[in-house]
Amino acid sequence: MIGIALGLGLGMLLAPRSGEEMRQSLRQNTERGREALSQRGQQLGHSARTLMEKGREFIHRQRQHFSGAVDAGREAYRQEKQSGRDTIG
Repeated sequence: MIGIALGLGLGMLLAPRSGEEMRQSLRQNTERGREALSQRGQQLGHSARTLMEKGREFIHRQRQHFSGAVDAGREAYRQEKQSGRDTIG
């Protein structure tokens, strides 16, 4: 008898919800999932924009360094060429 009573009690506690309760729970969970995905999407979009901006800044700095190096090389070549003329003449 005690076993049957315990079984019935546990069965009632663990019994599935009614159809309406189940649908409401599913709607709530679905809405929470949508909100979480939306927030995560916004976070990922912000992260992507931040990474793109950092990439642009990096490329800009590298172009400046490269341009400076090319200019320095040209100037060194020009000076070397000029000093070669001075020693010959």
